[in-house]
Amino acid sequence: LMAQHLNECWGYEPNCNFDKRSYSWKKIKCSKNAPDLEKSRYAFYYDADFGLIKKHNASLVELCSPVNPGDASLRCSESFEYCYAKNIFLNFANLKHDENGKKYRSDVIGKGHIGGRCKFHERKFKNLALDAYDGYLQSWAAEMKYFQRFPSFQLNDSYCDVIFDQPTIVIKLDAGINMYHHFCDFINLYLSQHLNGSFHQDVDIILWDTNVSPYFDMFRETWLAFTTKPLIDLQDFDGKRVCFREVMFPILARKVFGLYYNMPMPAYCRGSGLVQAFSHHLIHRLQLKQNGPLKEKLRVTYLVRSSQHRIIMNTNEIVKRLKADPQFNVTVTEYAMGIPVLEQYQMSHNTDIFMSIHGAGLTHMFFLPDWAVVFELYHCGDPDCYRDLATLRGLKFFGWQDETKVQYQKKNVENPKFNNFYLDADEVMRIVHLAAEYVWSNKLFRQAHARLYSKPKLEL
Repeated sequence: LMAQHLNECWGYEPNCNFDKRSYSWKKIKCSKNAPDLEKSRYAFYYDADFGLIKKHNASLVELCSPVNPGDASLRCSESFEYCYAKNIFLNFANLKHDENGKKYRSDVIGKGHIGGRCKFHERKFKNLALDAYDGYLQSWAAEMKYFQRFPSFQLNDSYCDVIFDQPTIVIKLDAGINMYHHFCDFINLYLSQHLNGSFHQDVDIILWDTNVSPYFDMFRETWLAFTTKPLIDLQDFDGKRVCFREVMFPILARKVFGLYYNMPMPAYCRGSGLVQAFSHHLIHRLQLKQNGPLKEKLRVTYLVRSSQHRIIMNTNEIVKRLKADPQFNVTVTEYAMGIPVLEQYQMSHNTDIFMSIHGAGLTHMFFLPDWAVVFELYHCGDPDCYRDLATLRGLKFFGWQDETKVQYQKKNVENPKFNNFYLDADEVMRIVHLAAEYVWSNKLFRQAHARLYSKPKLEL
């Protein structure tokens, strides 16, 4: 997704700051209750928006420089959170997948297993490695700490078992069965593409997963937003020396203070331009089509769960009340494996009010139109998780507040996430009507509605 107008910029470019030209300037909305409005606005930009790229760019260090044509290069950001290299090799002699197929291994690369022919900046490397943390989904330190200079290395068939001539992305992944966690992979890959300055889809992507079985991905079609090529499993390179002409090691899903898992939410502001741009990027690349708004009704999607826990026991009563309201067109759905994931995204994209109990399905807010509302029916003891995600996405969020109007099915279950609930139907409808008022009056909704249904003025 490019900036929408020629005079716009993202805000991290050399000649572009976070001011009225930047994409995020009009996206970020801050409360008038902020003690220092400007300070809060800038804090949000640097901690939750394109300012993150400025931070990474500022910390990039050249660790390996080419001297002659065909030589290697390597540069990494703080703690090896992001790295970009040319003409390097990785030796997967330690992978031994059949013998040691454990998930989240940090011993795949050892001494002598990564490097290239270059001028190696040892002091810079040691300084970067000194304070680096090496959590599996936090950085590439466990692998990059073994990088060294190999004067005799030649990127050819005599030295390499496999050669990637095209740009390649090597990525470690969070849980592919959980949308909330897996989309941390996707948004940080998008962030890394901004760092790298390249969004083309003619790239190879290697899924760095050391589990004994292939990586299971319930959202595999989402990769179509990033590559037109088949995904490649790390297991394919067991015992092989693999060479790369150009390779990126992106920011990972659980980076310390990263997007968006365990991210401390900056106070007083909402609407990250980066997160909205990511959302629009997916919608564009996956070719999702907006078929609305409807002329006289709001589209309500009620997502139900098929698990043992976090079930709303009086769902039928609530749905009956919703369907009886003439202003709503109600769809009750269970985003199960039987529904192709792109159809799920398309359904979410054509939703004005998205409602569900606490769970990863609420991550579908990435595909909602910008005027939509997220209603978390009950937070199950974790009220901030999806409220914060909606804050980043810039969507209106409604949550459950009155604990006297919810009943727990089981009285002796300590963790609410392992219980089921009865919700007061009147309270549900009260909140849904607040959500409806917001959507009907939303400027973006009204503009989209007018484009479809306003009659052109006749010239006299």
